[in-house]
Amino acid sequence: MGHSYYELHYHLVWATRLREPLIVAEIRNRLYACIREKCEQLGCRVHEVCGVQDHIHVALSIPASVPVSKVVHGIKGSSSHLVNAEGIGMGLHWQPGYGAITIRRKDVPIVQRYIREQEQRHAEQRVWEGLEQMGQDGPSSVQG
Repeated sequence: MGHSYYELHYHLVWATRLREPLIVAEIRNRLYACIREKCEQLGCRVHEVCGVQDHIHVALSIPASVPVSKVVHGIKGSSSHLVNAEGIGMGLHWQPGYGAITIRRKDVPIVQRYIREQEQRHAEQRVWEGLEQMGQDGPSSVQG
């Protein structure tokens, strides 16, 4: 049997329920660590994780054998469970759905920088609409 080669990079984004400002400073480090840990358990390589109070961005590589929906479902479930079980912050509940965009290897550093600059970009209203798609109305929206 031959070996397979794959290189699948994604930019994922999803929001808190009703876009509530639940991702407060006191939970961010624990939340991001939880997301990284869950991705590692699923065999994914995280390139960047960051967000603002009402949504989160993750750049990662996902093995071909793992569906994107499984990754998002796992991340959302484990992260909300962590925050709610530990009673930190105001609790955490995610809205249904997410945005998933494939990115080229050469664009991974650009997307990483975009994700790291979330707070500044939103404060200055310099977001890239294509990387902010997460609602249930657009073509890049899926349930998960």
